[in-house]
Amino acid sequence: LFCGNITNPKKLDSEEHQLGNLRKMSEFLDLETQDGVRMTWNMLPGTKQEALGCVIPVAAIYTPLKPIPDMPVLPYSPLRCRICRSILNPFSIVDYVAKIWVCPFCFQRNHFPQHYLSISEDNLPAELFPQYTTIEYASSIETGSKMPSVFLFVVDTCMIEEEIVFLKSALSQAIELLPENSLVGLITFGTYVLEELQRDPWPVPADQRASRCTSTALSIAASLLGLCVPGTGARIMAFVGGPSTEGIGSVSVFHINHLKDLTFLCFYS
Repeated sequence: LFCGNITNPKKLDSEEHQLGNLRKMSEFLDLETQDGVRMTWNMLPGTKQEALGCVIPVAAIYTPLKPIPDMPVLPYSPLRCRICRSILNPFSIVDYVAKIWVCPFCFQRNHFPQHYLSISEDNLPAELFPQYTTIEYASSIETGSKMPSVFLFVVDTCMIEEEIVFLKSALSQAIELLPENSLVGLITFGTYVLEELQRDPWPVPADQRASRCTSTALSIAASLLGLCVPGTGARIMAFVGGPSTEGIGSVSVFHINHLKDLTFLCFYS
């Protein structure tokens, strides 16, 4: 005689699969907290066909000034690749016998300098610790003097007047919280990239979405920082009121197709 609970094995498999997914998501969230990086996909496409089928492109949102508790600060200059100038990191391949490290970006083989000759599997510099995927280096002659923080606001003006008023108030509060010596810039955009924070004057038909050139505005912001403060850490903050409909990266068509076009405010950093 057998007595016991009868359980559907398919249900158990489904529950185990859901628990596995939750554990994976927890790992991704831990990495995001540790390094300030969020990917659009948690898994990269394995084939060209899978890549073509991705509606959302593979990309990463990185927060350079994200406050990280117990951030390690190394009291010496970073060791750079002699070709692409990337920095020695835990993802580099190291030959401890030949004292060579391989850059994970350009695969260039680089020799360690004299002060790294004692390196071994049991004697690693801090930048090769697996848990130190994000570290800081103290300023030196090579790294240059410390620049003030740079903030560039990229603001969508294709909103109703009431939302523009609330946004102005929020931006004023945010600017007051920035460090005193910060460099601050503002780019507003709608159908065109503008210079003033006012509602986009371009008329929009009732059955269409606003003509919003988000990608162009972000491209101008990145180019502006590259020209004005080259080699300096900066933060671009984009306030977007709807889907991009103009230029590269547009994710929506103009016609609403009888669906209510809900206005939303997104913050990207």
